[in-house]
Amino acid sequence: MRLNPDCVRDILLTVEEHSDGVNDKKYDVSPDFPLLKEYPFNVFLYHVRQCKENGYLMHCKQDVLGDIYIEDLTPAGHEFLAHIRDDKNWKRILSKFASTAVGTLPALAEIAATVISTAHE
Repeated sequence: MRLNPDCVRDILLTVEEHSDGVNDKKYDVSPDFPLLKEYPFNVFLYHVRQCKENGYLMHCKQDVLGDIYIEDLTPAGHEFLAHIRDDKNWKRILSKFASTAVGTLPALAEIAATVISTAHE
C-alpha cells in the first residue's frame, strides 16, 4: 500500500482533537470521526501503523476484535503535526512530497521540516 499523506494528517488531527491525554480512546472510520470516515478501514489501519512505527502515537494498540485504541500523540507526533497543520504549508509539503521518489513517512516529515524552516526566512 502506498502512503497517503492526507490520511496520516487526518489521523494525527483526529487524535489531537479527541484525546484527553490520559485514557486510551477507540478510533475508527465512523461518522464520529469526520476526517477519518472517508477512508476504508484497511487504509486507516495501515496509516495508524505507520504513525505508530514512526513514533507519532502514544500507547497505540489493536485489540482482539480489531479495534484501534490510542492514548495521545507523542512529542514527535505533536511536532510533526505542528509542521503540517497549516493548510497553506500542507499544500506546499504535498507538492514537494509528490515530486520525490521516496514515499515514506520519514521523507514526508523531512520535507515538512524543510518547508517550515524556509517559510520563516
